[in-house]
Amino acid sequence: MTAADRIAERIGALADELVALRRDLHAHPEPSWEEHRTTRVLRERLAAAGIDSEVAPSGTGVVATIGVGGPVVALRGDIDALRMHDTKEVPYRSTNDGVCHACG
Repeated sequence: MTAADRIAERIGALADELVALRRDLHAHPEPSWEEHRTTRVLRERLAAAGIDSEVAPSGTGVVATIGVGGPVVALRGDIDALRMHDTKEVPYRSTNDGVCHACG
């Protein structure tokens, strides 16, 4: 089994949990520089996985480092939402009026 196969297998095992996390974050959007709940939730999930993290210097966002030395891979993702109404009719629709995740 290749490394890619092992990674795909582990991600597959976490699929339901990852979808639930995404839906939770989607239902609780926060605009730029106000992502305090999102930051807390992400740090809690990383800690549960044994990954140390810290709040980004801006006060929102997360910085986590896994391992030391060697080649480095950086992953970055936006966590801010847009100031617009969520028009989707789904169970994980925004609970914050006038704010929603709508970027892809």
